[in-house]
Amino acid sequence: MGNSMKSTPAPAERPLPNPEGLDSDFLAVLSDYPSPDISPPIFRRGEKLRVISDEGGWWKAISLSTGRESYIPGICVARVYHGWLFEGLGR
Repeated sequence: MGNSMKSTPAPAERPLPNPEGLDSDFLAVLSDYPSPDISPPIFRRGEKLRVISDEGGWWKAISLSTGRESYIPGICVARVYHGWLFEGLGR
């Protein structure tokens, strides 16, 4: 006369199809890198980047506008958690 519950297995979760970049990390460039005093900048202020990897203080990223891939120090960028935050971002 005990209480018993009939357990049913939980339905298997299927991952939803993700459009490219939906859950990717993005960066916004805060200052030209490298400085124009040193050499022509690889990334320019206001440019939007997609993160490839985090290298401990440095980011490996690719520019969404030029397609250029390179490393950039964390001090020159700000992390953007939602792509819609790019709206209105410019130089």
